[in-house]
Amino acid sequence: MAAGRRAAPQRLTVGPGLHAIDAQAGEVVRQAFSRLPGAVALSRATTDLGSMFMVAGAAAMLLAGGRVRRAGEVAAAGALGWTVAHQAKKVFDRPRPYEAEATPRLIAEPTGSSMPSGHAAVAMATATVLAGRAGPGRRWVWLLMPAWVPLTRIHLGVHYPTDTMAGLILGHGLGRLVVAVSDHRSRRQPQDDGRVV
Repeated sequence: MAAGRRAAPQRLTVGPGLHAIDAQAGEVVRQAFSRLPGAVALSRATTDLGSMFMVAGAAAMLLAGGRVRRAGEVAAAGALGWTVAHQAKKVFDRPRPYEAEATPRLIAEPTGSSMPSGHAAVAMATATVLAGRAGPGRRWVWLLMPAWVPLTRIHLGVHYPTDTMAGLILGHGLGRLVVAVSDHRSRRQPQDDGRVV
């Protein structure tokens, strides 16, 4: 090594035992999807419910309905989920299933490490905000999104199950952070009613 040159920081890896279990679990998911007619088309059409396209659309709809504060929360949660997940990918050195297992890749090639799943993080961060603001009988509707998106990522060959689990945990924490900060700001501005802030 040349004098004065620093060694590159070591990246984290998943142990071989966990990786083997993870790969088998992913294969179980893909086999289950393979039995469903039109499953590939469905997964391709819905996997971007965990993307910034979904976040932008949801925020725009909330803005159009006059829910400015909610729109800001959704935009912040989605952006945080995407940004933090992609920064975390730099910490992990994990090939994607189609790279390591010869798993068929059924969508365009994504970038970055397999862990964590940015789509799962965005879906959960956004759903955490929306579910937290929904009435008690409607919260489960929003939680369908972070339940479904990780399955599509596994089915399409771009993530292992633990990648999506890590994304879900990350997204939930970030979504709760956004809600907490928003509530704190609202309490400091009692004239705002939550609909137009």
